[in-house]
Amino acid sequence: MLTVIAEKENIDENNGKILIKDRSDCNHVQNVYRLNIGDELRVIDGEYEYFTKISEISKKEIAVKILEKKEDSYSLSINIDIAMGKKEDKNILYIIGPEGGITADEVDFLKNNKAIEISLGKRILRAETAAIVVCGIIANFYI
Repeated sequence: MLTVIAEKENIDENNGKILIKDRSDCNHVQNVYRLNIGDELRVIDGEYEYFTKISEISKKEIAVKILEKKEDSYSLSINIDIAMGKKEDKNILYIIGPEGGITADEVDFLKNNKAIEISLGKRILRAETAAIVVCGIIANFYI
């Protein structure tokens, strides 16, 4: 079942209705998964998961009827930010180094700023692949 994220202000539990207003999600639901009125959709808000049925569809929003509400057991209580290369001016959870690697000075700088070093092994991974691997490691740590 396809899952989308809803903003809390778009969830009306009193009327049993949720509005999906993200245009990317609306496009994905309609044009990639080709869901229609009456099809089921899982909606999460970071705290709860809702099993719903699509009641209205337009290009700008999708309205769903809440069938069931449960505590969200899949979302993590942490935010994961990705930095490709170096980004010293942001609060970063992890940094993926460039092709040439991170220099010893950069490693020292990160350790002095409470960074935790994690090795992904001896293999050289593309930045896109490394990001997925690190997200998996962090998710398993916090589950």
